[in-house]
Amino acid sequence: DSRRFVSSFGSNNVNTFIMGGLFFLTARSLLVRLIDRRVRKKRNRTRTGTLILRQLLTIVSLSLRAARAALFVDSSWWNWGDAWSILRKSWDDTKRAAAEGVEALRLQERLKSTS
Repeated sequence: DSRRFVSSFGSNNVNTFIMGGLFFLTARSLLVRLIDRRVRKKRNRTRTGTLILRQLLTIVSLSLRAARAALFVDSSWWNWGDAWSILRKSWDDTKRAAAEGVEALRLQERLKSTS
């Protein structure tokens, strides 16, 4: 009787146990890879967005400094015309840089989706 008990836990149950373990190990590793890929995509998007914002803030800061310098060229006279022309030109540069940044994000997403 003890032999029958041992044989009931024979190779068929052991094989089923091993195959089940391999299946769940594979499923777990695929899930971990999927989650890791999504986290890396989000991190890359955040990094790219931060670089674009930093570039835009630099452009705005430099244009405000240039307008201030143009406004106070001479201590007795405020040069509003030059300051406004600098601000208008810098506004166009800022819009162009923002559009390029958005286009860069779109291109990056297209490249990531095709790979």
